[in-house]
Amino acid sequence: RALDGEGDNSPFAIAFLNNISKPDVEFPMTITGVVKDTYRMTSNKQSPLRVGDLMYDFVFNPGQRAFTPRSDASVDSAPTPTPAPATPAIQPPKISMTSDEVDVKVESCQLRNGTAYIDLRLLNTTRTDMRASIGKKDLGTSEVYLYGGLVRNFDDLTITGGGQTKQFGAIGNIILPSGLPVKLSIKVPNVYSDAKGIARLTLAFRGVDSSNSYGTALLSISDIPFGYKDPIAAIIEDTQPRLYFDVDGLDVQVTKAKRTGNKVKFDLILTNNTYSTMRAHISDGWYVNARTGRTAVYDTDGMSYSVQSYSRQLKFIQGNTPVYTTGSFELPSGIPIRITAIVTDYNPTDKVIPVFTVYFRGVDRTNYYGEALLKITNITIE
Repeated sequence: RALDGEGDNSPFAIAFLNNISKPDVEFPMTITGVVKDTYRMTSNKQSPLRVGDLMYDFVFNPGQRAFTPRSDASVDSAPTPTPAPATPAIQPPKISMTSDEVDVKVESCQLRNGTAYIDLRLLNTTRTDMRASIGKKDLGTSEVYLYGGLVRNFDDLTITGGGQTKQFGAIGNIILPSGLPVKLSIKVPNVYSDAKGIARLTLAFRGVDSSNSYGTALLSISDIPFGYKDPIAAIIEDTQPRLYFDVDGLDVQVTKAKRTGNKVKFDLILTNNTYSTMRAHISDGWYVNARTGRTAVYDTDGMSYSVQSYSRQLKFIQGNTPVYTTGSFELPSGIPIRITAIVTDYNPTDKVIPVFTVYFRGVDRTNYYGEALLKITNITIE
């Protein structure tokens, strides 16, 4: 079923109008842009279906064409003035990523007091969390090219994202949760005040491509104009809580979160719908089975809070008894069990928990260890 969104236009309509307005883009690339933007705006829930082939070249917007007055010797009239050329719209940057598993968008690019500020959004399109890093060189070199041949190398750049900051020549442990956009901010120093934009930005990633052992991939973005802002980035995403869980025998409900001091608390209500007692276990999950996922809370900056952290910690209790540290706990048949999640030092400005994931064992009889990953998005904080 198509998602209508909350404004006057649906996500598909917004994506369609945005892409057909781009000048000199061939029809197949326009449709590809519509599909990708719709998929992103609906939080990976809607992907338009493409049917049929076009047998000739076609573009929706062929760009600005010069006006040539028609000459007619039989008509004695004043020459038709040539209209003033329209101010060209800021064109979107050209983005190339060698990994198909991460979608990249340029959110904005600004020049202030000789420093360029570039904000990117990285979206992990797989069902598994990623632990990414950016270094000086791998498939390519991480650097920024300015117009006129000037280069700012990796050591000149300041990069922050996913709760991490570049240091010692690299930035590591950038957590890219499945389906959650993570902001990556880049500061480029010593840019001329009359510069029009960034000629090219390249970043050498690891941990973002399952097709090779190190997950290496190269991001290349060219022609990034100053003053650019992605029109789709400002669209408000769905703010209703969404729950993803593939276990038929276990019903899960979540309450709204409440902030108390530096802690945020919310409850999971687990109901075993099978005929026998489950002996469940909550594990970190990252090292146990990286293909399944991990137990963590993420804030809007992409920073993670986990059961293994000393600060930014995530805890689970049943009544007054810690759950995670005591191993398994029972889920009797038909009886709702309340498990409270407590997040320490959660981002004080956030009014929502964008993503919460729990790695369970002992709850799914379709696999040997009973593994299952619970994922809940958009938990409101009161």
